[in-house]
Amino acid sequence: MDRKFRSKSIAFKLTIAFVVSLVLQSVLLVSFMVAGGVMEQAEANQYRIFAEKVKGRRNNLENQMKNVWTNFSHHTDTISRYFDSPDGLEYQGQPDRMLEALAPEVLDALYDTKTTGVFLILPDEGETDGSLAALYFRNNNPDRNSSQNENLYMLIGPWNVAEKMKISTTANWNFRLEVNEENRDFFQKPWSAAAENGRSKWLGYWSPPFQVNEGDEDVITYSVPLFGQDGRVRAVFGVEISVSYLYRFLPASELQTGDSYGYVIGYRSEREKKETAVTYGALQGQLAGQDRKFEMELKDKENSIYTLLNTDRSGRKINACVNQMGMYYHNTPFEGDEWYLIGLMEEPVLLQFPRRIGQILEYSLVLSLAAGLIIAVFTSQWFARHAKLIELSELPVGAFEISGRSSKVLMTSQIPRLLRLTKEQEHLFSRDKDEFIRFLKSLASHRDGGPGVIKMDTAEGTRWIKITCKTAVHPIRCVV
Repeated sequence: MDRKFRSKSIAFKLTIAFVVSLVLQSVLLVSFMVAGGVMEQAEANQYRIFAEKVKGRRNNLENQMKNVWTNFSHHTDTISRYFDSPDGLEYQGQPDRMLEALAPEVLDALYDTKTTGVFLILPDEGETDGSLAALYFRNNNPDRNSSQNENLYMLIGPWNVAEKMKISTTANWNFRLEVNEENRDFFQKPWSAAAENGRSKWLGYWSPPFQVNEGDEDVITYSVPLFGQDGRVRAVFGVEISVSYLYRFLPASELQTGDSYGYVIGYRSEREKKETAVTYGALQGQLAGQDRKFEMELKDKENSIYTLLNTDRSGRKINACVNQMGMYYHNTPFEGDEWYLIGLMEEPVLLQFPRRIGQILEYSLVLSLAAGLIIAVFTSQWFARHAKLIELSELPVGAFEISGRSSKVLMTSQIPRLLRLTKEQEHLFSRDKDEFIRFLKSLASHRDGGPGVIKMDTAEGTRWIKITCKTAVHPIRCVV
């Protein structure tokens, strides 16, 4: 066997042994972490944090909508009593005079509720020309009150009301509410519910976004019927929240710092069974599309996490956390209309932390492999150099190995010299372990020298050698 080949073979085997050992350690570490559910738990934690943020924001919005914006019972009681008062009875059949008398109370409700609009509609005045007598005020800045009414303008109502109260009118101001298919529900639904169910405090109706006048901004309204003492519906009163103002309570940055889709309010009508999205902003509009409908696939049932199917932004998936809002109580006329707060996050951002853990595990595996390779190369080279030094020193020491799985025999360069092997024997024994074993058995053992001591008579004289073998069955390793 060639010495150079054997030296390289030993170095290569040592290198492989070191590399395999370190790779196995790294693989076991990664496997234990994966099998132990570290990655799944990290993802579950991110989903839970996402869901808690959306739930907290939903609770805040619900509180604002149900306890602040709709806290106008004092004003509706006052207006209801007015219909049966002497002035109210005197102005029956004169809607303009009645609206003029009620305008201060309506305006006070606008300030108290801190909404972007308030309205009073008198449906019983007839709809002969497709319009209704109404009073509709708007506030450009609900967070700021002014005694001069400088933030207010009148969208609908008699001109003498605006003149008397020194309130500006808009460019699309109307004397009456022009009824169309888009704006009919916000007063018609509570009116019809009152006619069907009678006097009740559970007849308030939240409308999906619509435009009161054509070309106006999108608004959401909450309207209730007002009754007289005789139980007859006399008017519909309510407040509006513009979609742009509503989204002030839904900061997108709390979900994602950059290019955030933020929140979307979802709505499903009992009648149409169709889910729509109340969107505000270009990014949300791109997601919902023209039909303003989301297609979603359930991803995490426990936290109500879904994957959007009808959108793709540069190949990045978008996850949605859907929380139903308790807008109506059970067994009330509009309980079938469902509202949702939907938080949106790009999946790479949502799962940034778990994926970082995965990357760290991948890097550790690669670095372990690289470190093992470097250590193995230097170690094997060190071993090979020292083995070469031993060979150069010509010390009478050699070693061989007989494997149980291979017919070959590995031996150091000193073995042929110590055992007085010819070139032909060296090549034969290195390839055929059976022949090598028969050769070893043919050597005469010297009884007086102790176990493994062999006496060899040669032309140069008598030579004494000792063979010490490892006791394990396979492989057999011996030192000569």
